[in-house]
Amino acid sequence: MPLQDTNWDTLKADIKAAPSETFVVFTGSKDEDGKSWCPSCNEAAPDIERVFRGDEHHALVVPFTLDDFDNDLWPRKEWAIRGVPMIYRLKDGELSGAFLIHNDLPFGEMLDAYVSGEDAYEKWTEEKRGDNYIPPETRWSWLREDFDVGEKRAQEDIARGQERAKWKKEYLAKRKAAQNGKEESEKKARTKAEAPATDATVCTGVSCAA
Repeated sequence: MPLQDTNWDTLKADIKAAPSETFVVFTGSKDEDGKSWCPSCNEAAPDIERVFRGDEHHALVVPFTLDDFDNDLWPRKEWAIRGVPMIYRLKDGELSGAFLIHNDLPFGEMLDAYVSGEDAYEKWTEEKRGDNYIPPETRWSWLREDFDVGEKRAQEDIARGQERAKWKKEYLAKRKAAQNGKEESEKKARTKAEAPATDATVCTGVSCAA
């Protein structure tokens, strides 16, 4: 079954209509030349095409822009998407087993093991990692923790940016007001200096008095 392109708006409906076991592939969006802004996605693309273009596995492909890292649409927060390419296995519409993310292991081999089944993937990962192997439940926990920390930092950065923007706006307003006041004083001074001199003597039709 070929790769099926989808997007944030249609993903839920496409998952519901998909076969019992489906993979969701989040990968960097591409430009008009077919290249992604994400180097790892470009590197992984041939293996994703090789594995999912056949009839054995079904995959929904969601293009991910840089702006999407800031959106509140599901499943970015629900599935703790911290980077791309990232692949999830779904069974009957629910997450199943571990996620797959581009890392230091050979991506093609890792993807082959991943689609072979949860047990096969964990066995392959344990063989590759050795003493550094981390079980899937711990990987999920770390991913969620890392995601939540990243979200908190992002919100703090936004708050700091808003505070700086507020301070800058107030500072510029005060500076403009001061400048306007200075210009008004200078204008009054010029007007006074340019006014014609007047004789202080007051005359009437009969006499004049100082």
